[in-house]
Amino acid sequence: ETGSGNRITAMSFNPNYLAYTMALAAIILIATALETRARYGWLKALWVAPVLPLLAMMVRSGSRTGVAAFAIGFFLCALPSRQSRRRLIVVFLAGAVVASLLFLVLRNPIIVKRFEQSYEGNLAGRQLIIPASLDMFLQKPVLGWQPVAYWEELGRRVGKIWGVKDAHNLIFHLLLEVGLLGAVPVFVGLWLCVMGAWKARAGNYGTLPFALLAMTLSANLTHTYLARKPQWLVLAFAVAAAATAVQRSAAAR
Repeated sequence: ETGSGNRITAMSFNPNYLAYTMALAAIILIATALETRARYGWLKALWVAPVLPLLAMMVRSGSRTGVAAFAIGFFLCALPSRQSRRRLIVVFLAGAVVASLLFLVLRNPIIVKRFEQSYEGNLAGRQLIIPASLDMFLQKPVLGWQPVAYWEELGRRVGKIWGVKDAHNLIFHLLLEVGLLGAVPVFVGLWLCVMGAWKARAGNYGTLPFALLAMTLSANLTHTYLARKPQWLVLAFAVAAAATAVQRSAAAR
């Protein structure tokens, strides 16, 4: 229960993390339906049918980040296919998914209220956390504040009401925890994953690796999923898909 009302979750998951995983699953199903060659259209419909309950769970969690991340992933899945023979399917699917998502959002007063709060500048405390994180980074830019200790310091800076507090941003989390010395290698690794996902568009999985990676990185702008397994699965998938795309290109020559 929050100030906006009851947010749905399950198995003691954080509602935002639950929405993120639902968004990942929905994009995987949609991208698979687009990339799979089926003789009959109803076979593709079987892939898309489970998307609606996933979207419903995502919206009922009240997660603004989950909805935004899904929108980014879906856009990246659908946009490159405009020039293909499947243009009609993409247009129909895009219309159905967008209409369903808007219907679910508008029917849920909690997430509507949370989006209104975002417009008003209320970002669930992030409007205080981000400036405080920037100040802390400028004080110790090289080595950072060390694990756990930075949570306590950040909690003190944004007010005693918070207690220990995470930066709610992957970039600031790394910079505050291990400084530039530890964060730069991670940033280089993430960049290599992004380049791999981009190259993987020519492979068997199409835009799926890039869409999932873009979703994950965008979700990490307002949360920190560094210790979550789905994030590392997406990173590994991007690198592996790039390798198969390169092999496929070499074999075609």
